[in-house]
Amino acid sequence: MKQQWIFPILCALSMGFWACSSPTSPAEPSGPGGSSNSVHPSDPARPSDPGNPSDPANPSDPANPSDPANPSDPANPSDPDVPGISGKQTIYYYGNGNTWGTTLISESQDDENSTTVTLKDRGDLYRVGYQFTGWNTSSDGTGDNFEAGSSIPKNGKTIKLYAQWKEVFPFVSAGEKFSTLLTESGRLYSAGDNTDGRLGNGTTVPQRQFVPVSGAVAGAGIKAAISGKDHSFAILNDGTTLGWGKSDAGKLGNKADHGSALLPVIPLYTIDGDAIPAVRIASVSAGKNQTALLTENGEYWAAGGRYYGALGNGNGSMQLTFEKIADGILSVSTGEDYVMTIKNDGTLYAAGNGWLGRTGTTANTKNGLTLIADAGSDNSLVFAGKLNHTMILKKDGRLFAAGYNELGQLGVGNLTNQNSFKPVIDSAGNPLTGVVYVSLGETHSMILGSDGTLWAAGNNRRKQLGINGLIAQTRAVKVLENVARVAAGFDHTLAVTEDGKLWAAGSNRNGQFGANTGLPGYSAWTEIDISSLH
Repeated sequence: MKQQWIFPILCALSMGFWACSSPTSPAEPSGPGGSSNSVHPSDPARPSDPGNPSDPANPSDPANPSDPANPSDPANPSDPDVPGISGKQTIYYYGNGNTWGTTLISESQDDENSTTVTLKDRGDLYRVGYQFTGWNTSSDGTGDNFEAGSSIPKNGKTIKLYAQWKEVFPFVSAGEKFSTLLTESGRLYSAGDNTDGRLGNGTTVPQRQFVPVSGAVAGAGIKAAISGKDHSFAILNDGTTLGWGKSDAGKLGNKADHGSALLPVIPLYTIDGDAIPAVRIASVSAGKNQTALLTENGEYWAAGGRYYGALGNGNGSMQLTFEKIADGILSVSTGEDYVMTIKNDGTLYAAGNGWLGRTGTTANTKNGLTLIADAGSDNSLVFAGKLNHTMILKKDGRLFAAGYNELGQLGVGNLTNQNSFKPVIDSAGNPLTGVVYVSLGETHSMILGSDGTLWAAGNNRRKQLGINGLIAQTRAVKVLENVARVAAGFDHTLAVTEDGKLWAAGSNRNGQFGANTGLPGYSAWTEIDISSLH
């Protein structure tokens, strides 16, 4: 067996952040998804591109690059109605875009008395934001489709099957007291507080129901939307971006260092002050006073950064347009006046204010991106919270955390701030494994596991962890199952299950759930009806 890792370049930073004493026992799921007994943490599954809904399956599977799928290949079954032959049958199952799980599974069935073979389920395969739909004889889905568990005739030759994935909508993001939602048709909606025009609908009037983001995004072909504290960005299918909301410190990249944009605006890109065409953007991270962009070829661009050298540009200056900071970047995430990056070699770098140890050190790194040597070189993704904590995901699915921890948001089993990265643990005290994606709030953390299980740690005073009771959780506890997407706001959380249902937890005092249903100010998991959104 061969394991293939494909690390995402879209870190849809829609993460958000309070609580009291440590928990007495593991919290049970209070929302949908069934009993925790149905969770199989030993059966991991890693999505092909956590947070990147547009990342296509790779048609030339690296597990067998010289032998791509071909629907007419005689080694593949072409007519399940043709009687099979008895004897040995070999099947190759390809992950086809997964980022967790075994990319290639080889199975041989040798039953002289049977002329058919039963196909496997997805096993440990998983892809964030997608649902497994079965197998196909072609990686692009143009061959013969087969359901998992179905029987096909043996043909005595090697059969090659490729996992098929269907993207799950809506795509969600969450900021401070507001939310954004992208439907399958590409329409973008927002709800909640509208200070500084953060909803992008041309007004500053708050909305308790989802309303369309207007202006340039209408009909623009959007593949993702990312919300920060008080501003948002949309990534279009052509790799360009649009931003709206508060523009202080130049974080919209449109040459404005104060005020706000009530409608989406086009950011500017410059090198040494000279304007250049927009580059193709793969992911956006929206921090408090800055915005970080990662291009499809691994360039890190940034705008804003009023304080502490938070962009990592080496001179500590604020940027009113997007300027290139570094090459060879695998992952980037920005929080409140600091930025974290992972290079292609898996090493971790930080710039900006290291207050409370949130960068893995207490030092302020104003002189550019600085290596955090203690973090090692086996890192794949980095997630900066909306306030003072950070998590890094290792290539093997383990999770580590550093920074502010007085409400247990690090999930390391105590309430002590950490100035170096420590392993996140589960309710039994074991290191959490099989992690595929993370979304961080102000003082809470939402962690997506490789089997679709959602874990949570930190502040629960407003039920933002999705569990009843107001006790902070110092260890990661299971709160929901069958989850495809998650977004943590400052004190609320959005989750989308594999069946496309939207769930919300935490504060709805500003209407950030997007449902004007008279819900109380604070709620555990509540299903939100979005059937009218198209």
